[in-house]
Amino acid sequence: PIHMQTWIVIWEDTEVFLQNGVELYQSIIEEKIQKYLDEINATWGNPLVGHTIKYPLIIYASRIVFAILTISDVVNVSNLLINGQSGDLIFTETAQLQEVPVLGVVVING
Repeated sequence: PIHMQTWIVIWEDTEVFLQNGVELYQSIIEEKIQKYLDEINATWGNPLVGHTIKYPLIIYASRIVFAILTISDVVNVSNLLINGQSGDLIFTETAQLQEVPVLGVVVING
């Protein structure tokens, strides 16, 4: 099988509204997103009922927003882009290809 790592890049259009400056929260936000990706990666290889050779692995944009919103001083998150696109990111897992998300660059406007 081919193992692929796909970098998850949060683009600069993402706006996080904080009671204090963004600089104070950059690493905390990255940790929250990484924790979510770790949870997703832990499910790698779990088959869907009725499917034996293909497994989807989905990064939900709403879960990334939720992870960021768990930081007490964050009051809103908008315009989230993952790898330059809005919406969820779907990975493929088959006998020939396994894609695994890896956190890349997180750029935040505040």
